[in-house]
Amino acid sequence: LTPLPGVVVAPTVGGNDQPDEWYQTNEITRLVANRVGGRPYYLFAPALPGPVLHESLLGDPSIQRVLHQWPHARCALMGIGAPPLTRSDIPQFVPTGSTSLRAAVGDVCSRFYDRNGDPVEFEGGDRLIAVELEALRHIPVTIAIAVGRDKIGSIIAGARGGYFNRLVTDPATADALLVANGADGDGVAGGDGEVS
Repeated sequence: LTPLPGVVVAPTVGGNDQPDEWYQTNEITRLVANRVGGRPYYLFAPALPGPVLHESLLGDPSIQRVLHQWPHARCALMGIGAPPLTRSDIPQFVPTGSTSLRAAVGDVCSRFYDRNGDPVEFEGGDRLIAVELEALRHIPVTIAIAVGRDKIGSIIAGARGGYFNRLVTDPATADALLVANGADGDGVAGGDGEVS
């Protein structure tokens, strides 16, 4: 990664109790900050707290420090999730029994969206401590990472929603995206998007 001395690196979503390291937002933040020579800001909050804890967390200065970074971010790095109801491994706070999630084809920052890229809400989602999808549209550089055929629809819908303007993927997924986009006929996203 390019050295960025002093840059602030902050999570875009609270933590969860999944044991795998790729779900641990503070750990990812620490690793990225170390690689670029930046300053990590940690978010010591669950992604989906209960109502009482949510209210308390929003008033905490250490939480506010991170939440106030999101609207001023110049770059966001995010993974793209496959359709939530088809995944064998999903954060435990996601209510997979929710009827509304049937319409979800993917997510970024634990925010779900449908085939058109429109947000998909779920019960309790108003307490989710994560950057809003609308905020992602206003960040100048938004880099999404996704690999695999199961994420083709997720990638296309996320691009339609305008949640990222750069994509890092592998050649097989890129080829499948080109085929799917050609067959779809209504395009992915206009503008300055790049695929790496």
